[in-house]
Amino acid sequence: MDMKRLPLPTGMHAVITKYGMNQQDALENSITLEEQPPPLLSELEEGDIVVAVKACEVVWTDTVMMTGQYQHQAKATSTLFSTPAQPFTLVVAQLPYSPGMTYSGTVVWLGGEAEKVGIRLGQSVAVAGNTGPRSLGRHQRWGGCASYAVCPVEAVRIVPQALHFWSPADRISFTMLLHRNGHLPSKHALPMAMIQRDF
Repeated sequence: MDMKRLPLPTGMHAVITKYGMNQQDALENSITLEEQPPPLLSELEEGDIVVAVKACEVVWTDTVMMTGQYQHQAKATSTLFSTPAQPFTLVVAQLPYSPGMTYSGTVVWLGGEAEKVGIRLGQSVAVAGNTGPRSLGRHQRWGGCASYAVCPVEAVRIVPQALHFWSPADRISFTMLLHRNGHLPSKHALPMAMIQRDF
């Protein structure tokens, strides 16, 4: 395997190294803070985007996943809630992984598929959906509690310029804004991490 990495500074990431007995135990004993080298070029694909993370939402779901009890166990799948019309698969994040399923930041690398949909280097983006700890496959270990996260282009939305990643003033959540407005244009979204609006 080629060990050449993206030409970015070494960062930091939170890593879940073991499942906790319960949420409190997981928060106290399962998280380590480690240096994070930039992603290897050999592990990136045409549909990938590398985000330098600026803000990350950590919620109850993240803490339950740290116990290994969130709907599933390692590599197991279940059809308990499935119907032929709506199959349902349950899966748990494989250890080790970085928590944080929803985050925002700046694009520092992108594959050709991302360029085709209009995403550019240096652009501010929000990431949510089929990536990070609750996803299947190779993006599962890349949660937002990190300097860098790798995600598929399908999970990325452009953040409008009037919005900031994080500010102590006038914080609103993505879900509240969606509820108030009903919808947003498909090419724009706001990070579910708390954000600021400019008036």
